[in-house]
Amino acid sequence: MMSEDLFVLAWKKGIQKVGAECFDIKASSLDSAKKKWQLEPNYEFIQNAIGGYSHGKQVLIGLMYSYFDAECGQKLLEKAQTPNFVQARSVLDKEAIEIISQLWLYHTGW
Repeated sequence: MMSEDLFVLAWKKGIQKVGAECFDIKASSLDSAKKKWQLEPNYEFIQNAIGGYSHGKQVLIGLMYSYFDAECGQKLLEKAQTPNFVQARSVLDKEAIEIISQLWLYHTGW
């Protein structure tokens, strides 16, 4: 598999963990989406909903969003009072750490 495909697989795992409601899925289903542009995060929805999420979910969403838009992702992390990746890592569970690690490894730009 190519890096892009591996990134999309990890991205889908992240979507499943944080909830599809945080994303604009431009395919018939999450499973049928093949490209990352079909799975873009919805900043307006996230911005309005993030305060009601657990700290771990807030941080995972902020880190994931950073792959799409680094500045807005940083704002989400600051809102979660976890503005850097070392602090973020201490909040994430094992599954979330694996997702972020895979995204980092296979990211080739949005």
